[in-house]
Amino acid sequence: MSDDSNDRIESEARARIFWGEAPESVLDYLKSQGFVDTEAQALVNSLRQERADSVRSTGRTNIIVGTLLILIPLGFYFIIRNIIFEQHLVKLFGVTVFFGLIGGWKVFRGTIMFLRPHSEGGDLSEVSDE
Repeated sequence: MSDDSNDRIESEARARIFWGEAPESVLDYLKSQGFVDTEAQALVNSLRQERADSVRSTGRTNIIVGTLLILIPLGFYFIIRNIIFEQHLVKLFGVTVFFGLIGGWKVFRGTIMFLRPHSEGGDLSEVSDE
């Protein structure tokens, strides 16, 4: 096989792994394109590791962003705790709590993504958007 053909096949395999296709299916595809078993398995393993690294990176970002969102209501509370009780501040605090809850969800999802990247199925671009 030519280098251009190999590059095209490897590119297709990478796309399939990143789209969430089963490794066995990608392995079958590579074998059907003339790759030897050991060569195909090595490529699939490296592509799965690349995908896992990408999922971990997204998880790490979610943890950082989520932590910052959790800090919003905490910071707001410490700022207003000495101010006389006013209705509009209570409403505003409720809004900040909403951001804190979103942050908690992001930290939870990010932790799962970071600790168990292979458990994330589906297209990697959809995983990144959550």
